[in-house]
Amino acid sequence: NEHVLQIRMQKMIGFIQEHYAEDVSLQDIANAASISRSEASRCFQSYLHTSPVNYLLKYRVERSMQLLRDGNMTVEALECGFSSSAYFCKLFRSHTGMTPKQYRSK
Repeated sequence: NEHVLQIRMQKMIGFIQEHYAEDVSLQDIANAASISRSEASRCFQSYLHTSPVNYLLKYRVERSMQLLRDGNMTVEALECGFSSSAYFCKLFRSHTGMTPKQYRSK
């Protein structure tokens, strides 16, 4: 049972890491492991103590942090799957305690 959970998680996390910049739904994440949305949610909760969507959002913020450190991209040009710059800035600030511009300056 634990082995099945690990395989499912690897497939779903791999999918998120490969497609984070796209419009990804809970159904897409679940489809990556050929399971239902509710089973995907149970797997994430059991393994990572978070939801698949929260994991996706956190991963997007972490990738954006890397892009801000490594590149010369403006916040508007970050291709991390956020629906708007305002939402990205709000989520970035809630995760890091600073705006993307402040983060880049450090």
